[in-house]
Amino acid sequence: MQKTTNTKNLGRNYSQVFALVKAANNKGFDMTKEELVLEYTNGETNSLRALTAAQYDGFVKHLMQIANDKQTTPKVYDTKADKMRKAIIAIFKSMNKTTKEAKEWAEKNGCKGAKKAFNDYTTGELFVLINVAEKIKKDFSNKLSKVI
Repeated sequence: MQKTTNTKNLGRNYSQVFALVKAANNKGFDMTKEELVLEYTNGETNSLRALTAAQYDGFVKHLMQIANDKQTTPKVYDTKADKMRKAIIAIFKSMNKTTKEAKEWAEKNGCKGAKKAFNDYTTGELFVLINVAEKIKKDFSNKLSKVI
């Protein structure tokens, strides 16, 4: 009796991938295998099995560079700014708005004449945006109380 093999996954060493993901995370990348695959494929997939042989080989090389390159450093997230962005989102959620609507509002209106991507605002700019969002929420609450 002959064994059947899945030719799509032939030659793939998944344990190597998991070891490289662990090594990258030990350097501070703090991303799951799925997140790394999703980032590598530009949002196309988060599955190793869905990768073509060329994509898989490229992904492994990419992980090796991350895990072995002493110059590579993870993105440093400003936790204060992150909390401020979450505060803006929470304000909008309290008005039954979505996260997407909160981000679009911040990007459309900007701060002090500067319109940026939501994650590009500084803590000072986010402080101003929070104040404006709170005023919007207050107006929203006042309108709601008049209806009731």
